[in-house]
Amino acid sequence: PQKHSNFFFLKKFQQLTINWLSTTVSLSISLFLFFALKPNEKISIQSEFSIPSSSILLSRSGLVKKIEEKLSMQKEIKTLALVGQGGAGKTTLACQYAQSQSYQIIWEINAETRNSFIASFESLALALSRTENEKRIIKNLQEIKDTNEREKILFSFIKIHLKKYPDWLLIFDNVDTFSDIQNYFPCDSRIWGEGKIIVTTRDENIQNNNLINHVIYIDELTSIEKEQLFSSIMEINENDKEKDSIKAFLTHIPSLPLDISIAAYYLKATNISYEQYHENLKLYTPEFSNLQKDILENAN
Repeated sequence: PQKHSNFFFLKKFQQLTINWLSTTVSLSISLFLFFALKPNEKISIQSEFSIPSSSILLSRSGLVKKIEEKLSMQKEIKTLALVGQGGAGKTTLACQYAQSQSYQIIWEINAETRNSFIASFESLALALSRTENEKRIIKNLQEIKDTNEREKILFSFIKIHLKKYPDWLLIFDNVDTFSDIQNYFPCDSRIWGEGKIIVTTRDENIQNNNLINHVIYIDELTSIEKEQLFSSIMEINENDKEKDSIKAFLTHIPSLPLDISIAAYYLKATNISYEQYHENLKLYTPEFSNLQKDILENAN
């Protein structure tokens, strides 16, 4: 009987030990996964924004403040469209707003072409990857020949990882028509988490889309804004005589930041007269057009 009792006690002790070890291992794994999957409070993931330096950046604080007001209230996923013609400064405004915020994730999605759109999301996925294995998964996506399967894996990965963060901002830049991006547009916070989206587009019909909460129309520059931007790029300290010359010159230039910037950088690089630039605009030869493009790209 004593031997039987000892055997029973030993078996019971072994069972309790196994249960304890099992519980400890399970708890350890759970804690590891919790902390591994929980985003670092200090982490910051952000696109490299290509905007002019502060010395030549046109201050449009009123519009930036307007964007902030529209996106200030968090309601699952908040969306805003910046609508205006090409060269109105929509992208620069979106980036100005983004840089003034403290979101943990801020990413610009280039929606100009299908390839640039997917490439932007792949870059975001790589930036969101926290382990070598995750990075390897994203880098190996190109090996999957089936486009639908590749995109399914890509966007599943992004949805899972974005949801880990309390707040994020995505900028869908240069959207031609909303239908081009609709299938990949975050609209359900249960899947994507809570965040904010800015869409820049020339398409005024986007105001009728139910997924867009707010629309801000970007108008042309005022005559004062045109002079300010032109003078800052040309590094001109305006005097009365120079101010009159600038004002007269700018009456022939469209009232858009892009057109003003192109004219200013061209004049600064070539040192030609205002009259000669007007003459070149009238003729508008391929050489003149290409030189303008090259000068602006180098300036940026």
